[in-house]
Amino acid sequence: MQRAPLRQAALGPDSVRCDWTRFLQLVERALPLGAAGLPDLEGALTLVRGRPFGGRPLPWAESYKQEMITRIIDVTHTVTTYRVPRVRTTTSGRPGRPSRPVSTPTTRQSCSTGTG
Repeated sequence: MQRAPLRQAALGPDSVRCDWTRFLQLVERALPLGAAGLPDLEGALTLVRGRPFGGRPLPWAESYKQEMITRIIDVTHTVTTYRVPRVRTTTSGRPGRPSRPVSTPTTRQSCSTGTG
């Protein structure tokens, strides 16, 4: 009786994917595009479900969790910066005319998200 040939497992960066990898791909593609990249940024945020690693205490994952949380917050801030109209206040503290939306991320956003 002949044996069937054994199959080789093909695990590698192109065959195993996770939401975090996809999140980073979308963000890195979108940030240089400014407002035109908003659909990808918003798509990246749809991948976020709860806390990284389910909020479980995993000592080896603490630095990864912190990086993930920071990037998620920065992307959320960037989307909000583009989507929510800025309101100029008058000297009396009352809202005035809306000002132009910001067209580029701040320096902090660029540094923490790896662009710029």
